[in-house]
Amino acid sequence: MLSRDILRQSPDHNIAPAVAHFLNCFFGKVLAASSKGSTGSPQSKTQKKSSESASSKKGQSAFSQLTSDGVWSDIKEFAKHKYQFEAPDDVRVGTKRVAVLRNLCQKVGITIAARKYDLHSTTPFQPSDILNLQPVVKHSVPTCTDARKLMEAGKIRMAEGTLNEAYALFSEAFSLLQQINGPMHKDAANCCRYLAMVLYHAGDTAGAIVQQHRELIINERCLGLDHPDTAHSYGNMALFYHGLNQTELALRHMSRTLLLLSLASGPDHPDVAATLINVAMMYQDASNMSTALRYLQEALKKNERLLGPGHIQTAVCYHALAIAFSCMGAYKLSVQHETKTHDILVKQLGSDDSRTKDSENWLNTFKGREQQVIAQKQKGQGTVPSANAVEFLKGSSWIIPSNEGSCDPIWW
Repeated sequence: MLSRDILRQSPDHNIAPAVAHFLNCFFGKVLAASSKGSTGSPQSKTQKKSSESASSKKGQSAFSQLTSDGVWSDIKEFAKHKYQFEAPDDVRVGTKRVAVLRNLCQKVGITIAARKYDLHSTTPFQPSDILNLQPVVKHSVPTCTDARKLMEAGKIRMAEGTLNEAYALFSEAFSLLQQINGPMHKDAANCCRYLAMVLYHAGDTAGAIVQQHRELIINERCLGLDHPDTAHSYGNMALFYHGLNQTELALRHMSRTLLLLSLASGPDHPDVAATLINVAMMYQDASNMSTALRYLQEALKKNERLLGPGHIQTAVCYHALAIAFSCMGAYKLSVQHETKTHDILVKQLGSDDSRTKDSENWLNTFKGREQQVIAQKQKGQGTVPSANAVEFLKGSSWIIPSNEGSCDPIWW
């Protein structure tokens, strides 16, 4: 809203300076014009002369009166008025600058020069960095109703476990979308993702990779290389490659996923934490427990900070940590973390939920293993971790959706 007001009040020849000044106020530290001292540089003297000449005719430009404190004060007031949200005092410090800059440019239609910006400097942007201002058109995207109904029916069949019927419905929907919208369309990409999920659950991992690669290509061309859906496509590709025991290739795709998610939403986002859990599971299956433990601890910190200590995704982290400690033979720590998992699930889902009962079974398993270790120590045999611990734990993994209505797998 602030940027729109500035653009409306600025003449065409002042668009680039106005946008650069607003971005400097938002990301940098711009003080009031009267408090800025003269730098003594030839450029500042030239700007002073031109501003004096302009002020003698029209007065000072509207955008030059903006300051960083004023912009952030208006943002807080707007958030309180429109959303009844009290922005914290440290909102300015905690802003994810790259992600916010990316989204702001997309929403307003600003094109900036591709260079390495120091977003923590006083004035990170210059008028020459503003390359273009494109119109942003809001319109309703037409959808194919018949294909949408087929996809919804396919999702119901997939949830029921009738994979053959689900595959037939998704295939018919994809054929219909190709005839109406063409192959490069967002709905076609979604249909490819569902086809990949059906094939993955049916055991055809190679076929799932083919469909997932098709979805990845469509998302990159239709939505962009740095779109969150493109990042999720890379994440699903990584899971499918891991299903074929190509862990190195899977980890490369996961690294790409983390990079794109950090760019689009910032490093502090629940999707980043969920991706870290998947990366940790891959390292765990490769018996690299120390690296897996670091990823899980980082995911736990993010979920506790973003979602709260009593959230289900936080319980996912505790459960994954319990498995990791069990693979390392630290059964006491496994019991502690699985106890936290069980407490959260009882509070959130109730004691009769299947996941709560599974957590209780895990807890009993860890307690039994801990008692075995204590008995071995008392007999003087020492701790003998099971060589097949990783294989045993892999066979009992849970798969739950990362969020409501999503089919992207998150290991539980």
